Amino acid sequence: MSNSDEDGAACEATPVNNDSDRNSDNIDGDKGGSDEASVPICTDVVTSITDDSAGSDGIEVDNNDVEGGNQDVKKNVSSSTNIEVGCDEGGTETAVDGDVQDKEIGGIGDDESNGDGGDDDDTGTADEEGDEEAELKDKGPGVEDANEMDNLAAILADIGDEQQALELQKGALEIRKRVLPAGHPEIISALNNIAHRLCMKKEHHKALNIQIELLETHKQAVPVDEAEVATSMSNLAGTYYEMGEYKTALPLQKECLEIRRRILGPDDHDLATSMNNLALTLYELGDQKQAIEFHRQVLELRQRVLPPDDPLISKSMNNLALRWTHVGQHKQALPLLKQVLEYRKRALPYDDPDIASSMENLAESLGKLGNHQQAADLQREVLDFRKRVLPPGHPDIPTAMDVLAETLNRLGDRQQAHELQKEKLGFLKRVKPTDEQDIAIWKNNLAVTYCNLGDDKQALELQKEILAYRRRDLDDDHPAVTAAKNNLALTYVRVKNYKRAIALQKEVVDSLKRDNPDHPDVAAATSNLAVTVARMGDHKHAIQLQEEALELRTRVLTDGHPDIAQSLANLSRQFMEAGLQKKAIALCKQSFEMTVKAGRDAGEIRMMYRELLHRPSPPLMFKVNEPCPCSSGKKVKNCCM
Repeated sequence: MSNSDEDGAACEATPVNNDSDRNSDNIDGDKGGSDEASVPICTDVVTSITDDSAGSDGIEVDNNDVEGGNQDVKKNVSSSTNIEVGCDEGGTETAVDGDVQDKEIGGIGDDESNGDGGDDDDTGTADEEGDEEAELKDKGPGVEDANEMDNLAAILADIGDEQQALELQKGALEIRKRVLPAGHPEIISALNNIAHRLCMKKEHHKALNIQIELLETHKQAVPVDEAEVATSMSNLAGTYYEMGEYKTALPLQKECLEIRRRILGPDDHDLATSMNNLALTLYELGDQKQAIEFHRQVLELRQRVLPPDDPLISKSMNNLALRWTHVGQHKQALPLLKQVLEYRKRALPYDDPDIASSMENLAESLGKLGNHQQAADLQREVLDFRKRVLPPGHPDIPTAMDVLAETLNRLGDRQQAHELQKEKLGFLKRVKPTDEQDIAIWKNNLAVTYCNLGDDKQALELQKEILAYRRRDLDDDHPAVTAAKNNLALTYVRVKNYKRAIALQKEVVDSLKRDNPDHPDVAAATSNLAVTVARMGDHKHAIQLQEEALELRTRVLTDGHPDIAQSLANLSRQFMEAGLQKKAIALCKQSFEMTVKAGRDAGEIRMMYRELLHRPSPPLMFKVNEPCPCSSGKKVKNCCM
């Protein structure tokens, strides 16, 4: 998603609890439709605080806080944070290109007959042969039957019948348990396959028990096969990752990497797999610096050992580039993104969706670096691509319209941007879905478009319906409920119903804190609340909330992260609105210097800095002898004036 340069209140959009599928190498995924796993959270950033939201949606890149207004809730465009898991012998981890590799036990081949077609040796009478057949029949199905069941399960899985495939694999396991000794490799492989199938069905809690048992089995084997231990650890960590339990996944991934470094060569592919998994988990935990370093090592290893046009190199390059963009280092990302696009245009069919995703990623970085015209040209190509390749009602088409409209607004072409929003509205009205879940998402996208066209009344009614629907079926802390509350609150802000907005924004903050009090999303939501509180005239509380947001981001994000600079700008604006010009200027200067040092576009913050230096200070909202609203404990006259 892109940062808005519009006049008015710029906003952050923070995805919350993105539940996208993570089982593949790349973190660059197809631009999906509307998925309420992402919660846009808006807050004023560096432009003046007014009552108008920026109001448009851009490319959403993983969990990067970005700016925009009341936004479409959709899947990540530039990156679906995917976990890459290697497929080691004896395991059922997911392949690095995202294809599932189920280990088939045995083959389907014909039974071989003994003899050469001549007279058979007499090995017994006909009665004896009949007795043997009866005895075999009494024993029931054997390993070969289990093999056939596994093969059929693989075919069913390929055509999408996961449930029937799972039932067959369970049946094959029971056969093996009956005819093979405990701990036999085929039993372990069968358990692996079942755990993997459960994960494919998103039944991770059921898979977890199996994977924990398998890991313990491998650890207690005599002798211990460290490769099998590493594979089991990787599988178990991958399931924890899918469940969002990143802190639990992290030590398993670290130990897996340590084992593989010890037992494998420095150029082994499984090392790259382990490093990639670890990088993704570190990123989810906010350790951007280490995540980038591991992605860099993965790319370096693959460039060293693979042919230049191997798709894994392109994927690794894309992962690293997107991680650079997530920390605002678009200059570092730009050449990598260009190489990825060149590779995909060369290697993929002209209508492959990955080409459009690469164009979107490149346009995003070009826009962040101020090259809005080049970004718009690429985004027009993307929109044309979507219209040409996708079915007429596909949700990626209106999303591409939004992205282009935002860039056109940056270029000052508001008329064309408005026309695109009208086109999007017409599109949405023509393609109303029938599934109840899809209708809720469709209504949200429709509400966003009404907001972008200035029809807040229509948007408000739709968002009330969405929240009521979500609350009917889901727990109040569910991400989709949080998303609905947030979007409704933003529209209440637009219509200046601040009391209702504040009540909802407090609920959003509380829900996010209950999930993870140290998550950066909490900072974004707290900053949103601060902006609305300030509009109610409570500047002291607003400053305290912005300080909380800044403290959290400084604590959990890497030095120089763009969100820290953003929080400094937010806090600066809050002090300025309270008439505390001295503190506002100091914070704005700090934000500006941090932005410039990181090589990011500082045009917006530069304008704010100049405004602070040259405009008269607003009226002081505090008495000079009362405690300063900052955390210093000093009086106002001795502190921030």
